Amino acid sequence: ARRGGGGTLSHAARYFHTCSETMAFVVLSAVLAFPVMDLVSAALRASSKGRYEIMSFNDTVVHSASLRELWGKRYNRLVNHWLRDIVFDTMIASGWSPSVAANTCFAASGLLHVYVMYYTVGGGGVRTAIFFGLHSMLCSVERPLLNYLSGNHPVTKRALGTAWTGAVMFLTLPIYLGQLTDLCPGFLLQQPLAVPAWANTLATELVPSSAQYTFEAIAATTK
Repeated sequence: ARRGGGGTLSHAARYFHTCSETMAFVVLSAVLAFPVMDLVSAALRASSKGRYEIMSFNDTVVHSASLRELWGKRYNRLVNHWLRDIVFDTMIASGWSPSVAANTCFAASGLLHVYVMYYTVGGGGVRTAIFFGLHSMLCSVERPLLNYLSGNHPVTKRALGTAWTGAVMFLTLPIYLGQLTDLCPGFLLQQPLAVPAWANTLATELVPSSAQYTFEAIAATTK
């Protein structure tokens, strides 16, 4: 990576740049995916006269006041319910402590993400395992840390927790999702996806002009 003046960026600057790219990727994914899911959910409720509905994928993750809240309640609710029913509740019923059960859920979730990453890009298992292992450890220490820093005052604790969660995600998410931003656009050009014309048009409107050639190239290879 190079600056406009020709100098090489420091490792810290390059990592911060990757953090920014990763968060942009997350926001863009949310902008494209969540409205579609809302429309599908509304259509299902209307067609079934309210008898059926689709569980929302997330529950406003930006409101998370801790990593535990983010991973355990707000993010990927479908998998959370599955892990709670199959792993957490089963272990608690067998006499294991909540801490051990929660870390086992994290390990199971990490293995699932390792599989998804390997299936998607053919690798990335080590970085994915590091990411989930790191977050498992941070979840274990954040409660006493936030209690100490906030003096256990509820409002202060929630404010600090929200800042803590956002900072941790910003700084660590590139370990996992950064693998996808690092691969683009080369990966997509080598393994093109079937991109509908309307999606290409929408993407080129939302993504900065410097990245438009990616979508144009993908569309050209799938005609």
